[in-house]
Amino acid sequence: MAKQKVGLTLFWIGAVYAVVWGLLASLSVASALRTSTIAELAGTTWDINGIWQTVWGFSVPLGVLVAGIGVLLYGGAKGSTTWIYGVGVFLAVFLGILFTSRGHTPSFFGIGGALILFSLLGVIWHWAKERKGLEGVAGRVADLRMAAYALFGISAWFICGGLGMPFMRAFQGEPPLTPTHIMIPFASGWICLFLSHHFGSRERVERVGTGE
Repeated sequence: MAKQKVGLTLFWIGAVYAVVWGLLASLSVASALRTSTIAELAGTTWDINGIWQTVWGFSVPLGVLVAGIGVLLYGGAKGSTTWIYGVGVFLAVFLGILFTSRGHTPSFFGIGGALILFSLLGVIWHWAKERKGLEGVAGRVADLRMAAYALFGISAWFICGGLGMPFMRAFQGEPPLTPTHIMIPFASGWICLFLSHHFGSRERVERVGTGE
């Protein structure tokens, strides 16, 4: 019980931090970045090298990490699992930030893109085998997750293209594109994934209530 309380507390700490700083504070940050240069922001609240910019910049990564640790504890995961999750996610984010200082390496992104594509195709293949025989809510849950996987894969492709353009000579000097082609499928994918968990969780609760 104590472990569950600690987990629930960590979840809410992470969730509130991510929402308040990652969502609400972004309104102020985005406004400042749109209307001011880096030189003009120096010495202000949103100074690029200031503490509040750092607090905002790590709000969602750190908030999600803490929230994830919380739900693992709340769900009764083993201590080793919680440690592996926490350390693994931290290292992935840390290494990603660390390697930004090494400059742009096209081959690195090519390898990463290939890993994403083959992983996606593998997920789809296993999903097809798991989908056989599923009916009712279970089938709906599976279908929503398939939609989410497809939308995430499409979003990843557009993200790679959008972030890679500034490093391509053919696009130098071109104005940046508004990333609606990324946001719409990406957000839609997350909505589908959320709904799949929502319907799946509700079905399990109903089964427990009816004693099935």
